[in-house]
Amino acid sequence: MEEVKASGYNDDTLDPFVLAFRKAFEQKPDMIIFLTDGSFDDKLIQEVRNMNKNNCVINTLAYIKVGANSEVLLKKMADENKGKYKFVSAKEIN
Repeated sequence: MEEVKASGYNDDTLDPFVLAFRKAFEQKPDMIIFLTDGSFDDKLIQEVRNMNKNNCVINTLAYIKVGANSEVLLKKMADENKGKYKFVSAKEIN
């Protein structure tokens, strides 16, 4: 993880998130934790639904900021995949 650097602007996009979930599901995990500080295309919910063939638990986390629509989508993704949603504020991080 020390070699991985976060960069780019993925807000309101679909493809980078679908690619990441596809790679995650290829590992056949029991759980995925989806962490974001931005927004994403709402079509991601259906894409994840289609990919989650093994009933993997998906927990979702939003940190520092999250739009109202993104929060709804993160809660929905967690609910549909036996996971939990959590918002982490800047105050909780410091």
